[in-house]
Amino acid sequence: MCHYSLKLDKRRFWRRVMQFVLFGILCCSGLPLAWAAAPIVKQISIADHGNVSVKQILDVITVKVGQPLAEEDLAESLRLLNKWGRFESVDVEQQRQDDEVKLTFKLVPALVITHINYRGHFPYLTSRVRRHVSVRVGDVYDRDAMIHEVKKIRGFFQREGYFGTQVKVKEKINDRAGKIILTFVVKKGKRLRWGRINVEGNTVVADGYFRSKINAWLPYRPGRLRKSLEAVKKHYKSKGYPRARIRTEKITTDFESGLAHVDLKVTEHSHLEVYFHGNRRIDHKTLKDTITFFREGAYDNFEIRQSALALRKMYRERGFIDAKVKGVKQEVKPGHLRVDFQIQEGAQTLVKKIKLKGNDKFTSRQLKKDLIIKEAGPLTSGYLSMTALSKDRRRIPQVMQKNGFPSGQLLETVVSMNKWHDRATLSFVVDEGLYNQVTQLKFIGVANVKEEDLIDELSLQVGSAFYDIASHDDALRIKNYYADHGYPYAEVTPLALLDETTGQVSLTYKVDEGAEARISSILIIGLDSMRSSTVRSVLDIDRGDLYSRKKISDGESALRKLGSLAAVNVDV
Repeated sequence: MCHYSLKLDKRRFWRRVMQFVLFGILCCSGLPLAWAAAPIVKQISIADHGNVSVKQILDVITVKVGQPLAEEDLAESLRLLNKWGRFESVDVEQQRQDDEVKLTFKLVPALVITHINYRGHFPYLTSRVRRHVSVRVGDVYDRDAMIHEVKKIRGFFQREGYFGTQVKVKEKINDRAGKIILTFVVKKGKRLRWGRINVEGNTVVADGYFRSKINAWLPYRPGRLRKSLEAVKKHYKSKGYPRARIRTEKITTDFESGLAHVDLKVTEHSHLEVYFHGNRRIDHKTLKDTITFFREGAYDNFEIRQSALALRKMYRERGFIDAKVKGVKQEVKPGHLRVDFQIQEGAQTLVKKIKLKGNDKFTSRQLKKDLIIKEAGPLTSGYLSMTALSKDRRRIPQVMQKNGFPSGQLLETVVSMNKWHDRATLSFVVDEGLYNQVTQLKFIGVANVKEEDLIDELSLQVGSAFYDIASHDDALRIKNYYADHGYPYAEVTPLALLDETTGQVSLTYKVDEGAEARISSILIIGLDSMRSSTVRSVLDIDRGDLYSRKKISDGESALRKLGSLAAVNVDV
């Protein structure tokens, strides 16, 4: 047990005098007497701190010798020690004597994982095996958790075709340093070769095609079988069998002969032929990719209607707003079906002009920039899509609000076409309402930073169109600025005062800066070969510096760029 204490006997008399005076002041001021009754911390002892120095521990805890003991500080000290991750358990014992208290922090040191090695995993890369393991360098070692990690690695090799794989965990413990090196030793199980592959029910695809897709020259692997059958099923669909099913009936593993025998059952169902009539502007392949038969694996009347709807939607999105599609199914002979889609494309309508009516300050340029539909031109297709038009109608009021018209609304949409229906003019009739403009910017509660610097962070400036969401985004920018300059607890509230006659907005940001925060300590754990001084040299942060969210983030990025650390985690 190590102790850290501060002797106060020589100052006991004067301390008692000061306590008496403080007690009188508190009584006269009406403050709670609990503050006056708080015991003074006389001594702090650290029990079984392992390889962590007493000085580091005292830097972490918020309770200090010579100060009154607050329960909040004691709870915060325990929270920080637990959060540190260097101890399996943390507790504190209090010994009170008169108006003094002795604290003993009882700590159980934890082993920190500094290296994780893998052996016997060839031909797989270490990175591929590591993806299946959740434990990482820097974690506190938990022996019970290793059981689950071993199961994960064993399961990976089982799926890769190594049956009976054994995985052991070797531990190299340095109790004095509180470190442990883990090594997962893999003894791969026996692999099987493909044996007999029996296929039943296939009339379209030969047995040899199944064997070639499975690639029977390679070792047996359950994952390869699943992927190969998916490829065969896709081949069946391309041949016109959307309802084809392939089921694995039985897998027999014979470890004595080293063979895996597979029995497959194929259900082909009816053959389907699809024909399109009347399509001149869109090719056959695009139409076939649009219908739902081969995607859904069905061709009943419902699916025919769904395919017709999908075709019509595709046509309309490409500007054929008058397109009509009808599908008819007939049985050519038993086991052979035919579906014919009759298509009336109509004219392909292009947007010649987009007009804005009823506006005064809200311009067509502001509107067009945010619309999905564009005017036809050398670099734009300009199709008239009803789906896009519907989305734009919902978007226009939002565009007006963003440009300073919070009460703006779309009154009417007029689509004018020529007699051939191949050119259209879109007219949007709006009521823009009162234009809101920021005419004044003010700050309340700003004391420790320059207002000019805060203004530079804002998107809304004097003369800008006022947008309520933008004011809240700017409040967040101010909060982040404070967090980068030593005030992480700052709170910012935007207050907008609108003159409903002129539309002028006086925008005020009410700031509660909170307490200034400085870096009390920088704890670096999980290192093995790299020195902590190397890490500190990379960081642009030192003890006593003002807290900076940006510097902490930049430091974390710099450590990752070193390339010699398996993982970097920053906890504040």
